[in-house]
Amino acid sequence: MDFECETGFRNLGQEVFVSDRVFPSEVAIVFGITTWRRPVARAVELYRAGLAKRLLFTGGFNARIGAVEATEMAQAAVSDGIP
Repeated sequence: MDFECETGFRNLGQEVFVSDRVFPSEVAIVFGITTWRRPVARAVELYRAGLAKRLLFTGGFNARIGAVEATEMAQAAVSDGIP
């Protein structure tokens, strides 16, 4: 891999992977994924800590779980007491 390409990947990683530094925001976006329980639990923690005013769940129909990811995540958050 040449230097320019390697540098490009390094820069991309800095944009895609966010550090653990948490700061208040209007919304926390939770991207759809087959194993969504951990990301939802983290989003709920952020909401309860006042670091996210709203939670936005994304994801379409996932044949592996037989459901729409966004719907499943939102229902889990509601079951966990999030309005």
